[in-house]
Amino acid sequence: MQVYLALHYWLRKILIENMLQSRGLTFSYDKHRSFSFPDIECKTGEQCLLLGESGSGKTTLLHVLGGLRKPTAGSVMVQEQDITKMTGAALDRFRGRHIGIIFQQSHFVTSLTIRENLQLAQKFANLPVDDEKILQILNRLNIGDRSEAKPQRLSVGEQQRASICRALINGPDLILADEPTSALDDSNCEEVVNLLQDQAAREGATLMIVTHDTRLKTRFSHQIELHS
Repeated sequence: MQVYLALHYWLRKILIENMLQSRGLTFSYDKHRSFSFPDIECKTGEQCLLLGESGSGKTTLLHVLGGLRKPTAGSVMVQEQDITKMTGAALDRFRGRHIGIIFQQSHFVTSLTIRENLQLAQKFANLPVDDEKILQILNRLNIGDRSEAKPQRLSVGEQQRASICRALINGPDLILADEPTSALDDSNCEEVVNLLQDQAAREGATLMIVTHDTRLKTRFSHQIELHS
């Protein structure tokens, strides 16, 4: 039965042409701060770059696309499901299983180890804890030996890798990365982009990087620009 369900899931995923699609999105913090966003289409397995200067609403848009904020108007389709119409536990489960988000700040629970933080991500998605998968992904990103360390004991680079692990742990269909390279020098920028692209390709996931870092422009054929 489990094999059948897994096969059904992957076949459905492959047959979905647009993994991410938004239409008519607007968002308002108040009457003085509001945004109107361009329509977006990212195909299944595609890797996209969303560029914009400070104040253009990049992070706000990422939060809307990831189901962390409700738009004032418009729709966001992920895996052909309109997440703007989901609420509460249903939205949390869907996001936990289908969307991996890499934030500018890691936001780990500091009292827990890295392994326990990844277990928490599985629990929030109503998935069984899978320590073997956790260790596999940590090893893949060369931080398996840090699984029992608390987040504050990791270097900035190790925390970034752990954040990527958390975004990948539930096998998401869509990975959203918020400014993953903005504070990095050229060498580390290259390494992080390689990691994100390689891991997204390995998972068959659609990747969107949201950034003002123009160094990434040569790495992505699909680019969307926001204007203030």
